[in-house]
Amino acid sequence: MTAIDQARNTTLDITEQKRGEAERIGQAVQTNSSGEVARIAHELVGCSVCRGVEGFTRPLRELERLAHEGDLSGAHALLADVRRKYRASRVPSRNL
Repeated sequence: MTAIDQARNTTLDITEQKRGEAERIGQAVQTNSSGEVARIAHELVGCSVCRGVEGFTRPLRELERLAHEGDLSGAHALLADVRRKYRASRVPSRNL
């Protein structure tokens, strides 16, 4: 198994384990629950950083910041970015 394969598998493990949190954060955004959004985003950032999958951290950190400020107006776009990156991590690369 190559390092790229290992990284991809790690990404998939994280995203599968944290799928429930990703769904809950979407619900929290819908109900404008800033505290819950901040808590879940923080947890997902920590998990991503610990596992070396930092592609998700920028939009999640921004989502956490917005939630702490009590302004979730940009949350939908950030969640869409995280979801795109999640889907992209699940597509095997044909160029490697």
